[in-house]
Amino acid sequence: MREFAKISPQIWTSEMGRKIKSLGLEARVISFYLSSNPSAHMTGVYYIPIVLIAHEAGISIEKTTNALDSLCQIGYCTYDYDQEYVWVHDMGVDQVCSQLKSNDNRVAAINTHYALLPRLSFLQDFYNKYARLFLLKNCHDFITPLQAPSDTLRSNEKEKDNDKEIENENKNEKKSILSGKPDIAFEKQISSIKKSDEKAQERIDTTLLYEQAKEVLEFLNKKAKRKFRFEEYNLKLIVAKLRSGVGVDDCRAMIVRKYNDWKGTDMMKYFRPATLFNPGKFEQYIGDCVIEDDDIEDSSRVVIQNSVTKEGYSCEAK
Repeated sequence: MREFAKISPQIWTSEMGRKIKSLGLEARVISFYLSSNPSAHMTGVYYIPIVLIAHEAGISIEKTTNALDSLCQIGYCTYDYDQEYVWVHDMGVDQVCSQLKSNDNRVAAINTHYALLPRLSFLQDFYNKYARLFLLKNCHDFITPLQAPSDTLRSNEKEKDNDKEIENENKNEKKSILSGKPDIAFEKQISSIKKSDEKAQERIDTTLLYEQAKEVLEFLNKKAKRKFRFEEYNLKLIVAKLRSGVGVDDCRAMIVRKYNDWKGTDMMKYFRPATLFNPGKFEQYIGDCVIEDDDIEDSSRVVIQNSVTKEGYSCEAK
């Protein structure tokens, strides 16, 4: 996860900034998010599923997809829908610099990140744009020789010096490999990338759990004719139970049971998420219920275990 990101003030007055503003509010939010979110990489190429963009930006998946398509059309970014990777075209220059020197530590880090990328639809275009700027090695074996952008061409003498430096680095790298000694810097970079992917996956899992929690809360509202809002205070208790392995149907069965138990009594004032999903009470509530049918809301029955006689009897969800 990055500790900081650079945002150029020219984005609001540049030609690209004016194009983005013309696309509407969602496109502006998504463009800002793509260059500053926790999963982003300084090269502008990184894994970011649309569902995660929508969740963290607070925009629906449909609007997020439309905004992302619009940003791709004006050349702000490119999105590989199969691999779920994005490339923010000018982010490498904004976040790194216009030209790295061969002794810059970021050269090795960027080449490691680049080498681990899958075969993305835009990978060759990325290499064409940044090969000279970041001193990228052609590890993906592109067929055609790649040329750098015209505004980054250097003199022949500098090119020869740079080629010699790269050749020397390759020789040193081969010596290190043949010596049998582990490349500590490389291993650290691999570990960092793996941790970043794990955190991204964890955020995706959390997003799905919150969607399920909303489904449970909506069922509770419908059953008791309440209007508990989808706020963190109400949802986090449900999410905690779902994360522990309890299913959505289990939660709905418990809601049906407690509603039937408390209906028409003073206990109905406690028919709320804070009570039903309280860590100290939830296990007792749900321990009495076993789901018999899949669709509790429409036609399922809940078997209620009688703790005294151990005889089962059923009650219909209303």
